Amino acid sequence: NINSFGLRTIALISMIILNVAWSGIISSLWLQLILGTIGSGSITLFVFLLEEGYKNTSNITKYMVRLLVLGVISAAPYYLVFGNYDMPIYAPQNLFSSPLTLFFCLGTISLYDKLNGRQIKIFAVAFFCIISFIFRFEWCPYALILMFIIHIYREDIRYRDFYIVMFFGAFAVVSGVMYLIGIFGTNLEIIKNISLVGCIWPVFFIRKYNGQQGKRVKFMSYSIYPLMLISLYLIKVCMSR
Repeated sequence: NINSFGLRTIALISMIILNVAWSGIISSLWLQLILGTIGSGSITLFVFLLEEGYKNTSNITKYMVRLLVLGVISAAPYYLVFGNYDMPIYAPQNLFSSPLTLFFCLGTISLYDKLNGRQIKIFAVAFFCIISFIFRFEWCPYALILMFIIHIYREDIRYRDFYIVMFFGAFAVVSGVMYLIGIFGTNLEIIKNISLVGCIWPVFFIRKYNGQQGKRVKFMSYSIYPLMLISLYLIKVCMSR
């Protein structure tokens, strides 16, 4: 059995691995693929924890505000590490870090639950996934698709796990084929897509989740992300000298 604290610890460790993989510190595509695949598990774990928080929180507004504040605080260090300096600093992909992705996911499922009718809900899923892609939220639309899978099938874990495995498994295979025949973007872009197969391995740990909170380390959980980005930026500055 594993509680929320255990899942969060695994998520934070894999998050650090994921950001190291794509920060530019590592130049080997194969090493980036390995670390990216391991680190991609953090996407699944954080989305699952977000769903648990949504289900158990007494105040969804405060929860969203915390994520929004973290996203704003992290915007500058995120730009320094992952920003495209050839684009305007205010371009969404330069500022929309993971906390803002979680903020968007949380707001989306909150609105989704208020909708009535199967057709309007299907439209909402497609619409929000497209919006997340257009505004270039980090790891979207994949993170949002994962959010909908976990949220819609939270009462039937067999379907939840089946769709997670099938979606990311099929996506990785298609991306791998495209890489071999030399189409669909740059090598780094396609390697990132292949590494998303790593979103599958956390299914094992989620299955072991016992629903208990464990230790409360809210401040530490929120502070690690911007501190990690600042550390990565300092490492990149030292390496460039």
